[in-house]
Amino acid sequence: MAETWRGLYPITSFVLQALERQDALDDSRHEQVLRRVAGFWSAAARGALPAYLGDHPRRALSEARRAFMALGAVRTASLIRSSMDALGTGTNGQRAAGVLERLDDALARTEDNIDELIARYAGSEPQQELTASLS
Repeated sequence: MAETWRGLYPITSFVLQALERQDALDDSRHEQVLRRVAGFWSAAARGALPAYLGDHPRRALSEARRAFMALGAVRTASLIRSSMDALGTGTNGQRAAGVLERLDDALARTEDNIDELIARYAGSEPQQELTASLS
């Protein structure tokens, strides 16, 4: 992981904890985006991105990319897209590990302020359950 990693701000942890207290199956589209972005960002901050992405990293990256686009984090979505392209359709574990390590380094230097975007997005649409959890 790059030396410049900033770590998580409290708002991201707060949003993630609030979402974890409710059933993911009941999430609105808005909450799905928040859950995906906050989970991905948290995993990246902990150096646990490969575990978060699981056995199908390309598919998980695709879902994360869509969530980051919805959030407005276009630079981060572009980094994820580049990693998806580098993974290709069939890669071995060693190659995938290298791609994800480079992604981790790039995420540490992204110009998108993910934590601020998460805070804005969390407050952009009335979500009674989430808002109640955040209070």
